[in-house]
Amino acid sequence: ATSSLISNTIQDGQEMGRHSLGLIHILDPENEDNNPVEEKYRTLARDALRGLVDPALKPDRFQQQRIAAIISSPSHHLTMEEKDIIWRFRFSLVDNRKALTKFLLAVDWTVEAEVVQASELLGQWRKRSPIEVTDALKLLGKHVAFQTNLVRSYAIDTLN
Repeated sequence: ATSSLISNTIQDGQEMGRHSLGLIHILDPENEDNNPVEEKYRTLARDALRGLVDPALKPDRFQQQRIAAIISSPSHHLTMEEKDIIWRFRFSLVDNRKALTKFLLAVDWTVEAEVVQASELLGQWRKRSPIEVTDALKLLGKHVAFQTNLVRSYAIDTLN
């Protein structure tokens, strides 16, 4: 019985090899978690990575594609790299109403300078490309980036 089980397993493995690559998918629940070392580096290098204040800075074609993919993603989880690219080109995103929710997720709400800039940019978003009702409802959600009075007030004003 054991030898037939082994031979069946070998045959199944050979069959699998003929019909697929035989890849094994391993689910890692920590895969989406941020790397603490990367977070510390990002905190230390904030001025170099996120401190850039150039309203005229425009993304190149590759960066535009990357930003478009981030904005169109339904996920509310942004990687550090995604947050950095959204923050770096924040001024060029003000004309894109769909970019607001991702921008708010990219803001580090513990850094006063970023909160001040977020407030200023929210004012520009309101004038230049107001968000839709569905996005305003998202801003009233449970995500930590949406729990600030600034964001909630913006969402409520949009709904009124």
